Amino acid sequence: MTSNNYLFLNIFQLIGEDGQLGLGDTSDQHEPTFLDALRGVAVRQLACGSGHTCILTQDGEVFTWGRGDDGRLGHGDNGWKYIPRLVASLTGEVVTQITCGSYHTAAVTNNGELFTWGGGMYGKLGHGSESGCSTPRKVDGLNSVHVRSVGCGSRHTVAVTSTGALYSWGDKENGVAGHENTEGHQYTPKLVEKLQGKIVVQLSACGFHTGCITNDKNVYIWGEVSAVFSFIDFLNLFSSLLKETMFSFLFCYSNRVNSED
Repeated sequence: MTSNNYLFLNIFQLIGEDGQLGLGDTSDQHEPTFLDALRGVAVRQLACGSGHTCILTQDGEVFTWGRGDDGRLGHGDNGWKYIPRLVASLTGEVVTQITCGSYHTAAVTNNGELFTWGGGMYGKLGHGSESGCSTPRKVDGLNSVHVRSVGCGSRHTVAVTSTGALYSWGDKENGVAGHENTEGHQYTPKLVEKLQGKIVVQLSACGFHTGCITNDKNVYIWGEVSAVFSFIDFLNLFSSLLKETMFSFLFCYSNRVNSED
């Protein structure tokens, strides 16, 4: 985004086969291209999923476009949208943060509520089942807390509260959700007990792992690495290696091909 909040497509966002570039077709672009459909819209934040894109405006409105499978765009259907479209069911909400997983989307509002929508496989929407939602739905399991930020992986979702507590849900295999029990799926938000007593100030989730930074500038990371390390072993090893290093920002990236199988 530029200083006047116009949106250009990032040079790495080259493939437009799902309409995720928002230019009205499925053509690829080999250099940053001004997104004319958002001309005059003050863009605050941008998030990209596997085949869809989401933006947040300065006024707290959300627009999505691209591949609509599983309802990930939030427009009440599974249709693909080739230009940005307002997520109408969030009208009246002031959204402060958005993020995209591979097949789902999430938004935090100014009153600390979390909305999720899209594919519900592995329970990653947090609504108590694996059913999907084609429009944003509030995560009732977090009604008792004030959500500050959210991160989405391919099969899981993670949220941080205003007090710095971290909750996660979705796939538990190989420690993806961060709970010691790695069998099955977590269908509703659950506090990550290993981080109790820590104050999380920033998180990042992508693919099949998650990382966070605490207020004492330490990094904690977990998820699928290899069969050699369990979640607890890897978390303890990584933390001990970096305990003398101070961090302020963390970003996670996945080079694994996403799959809902």
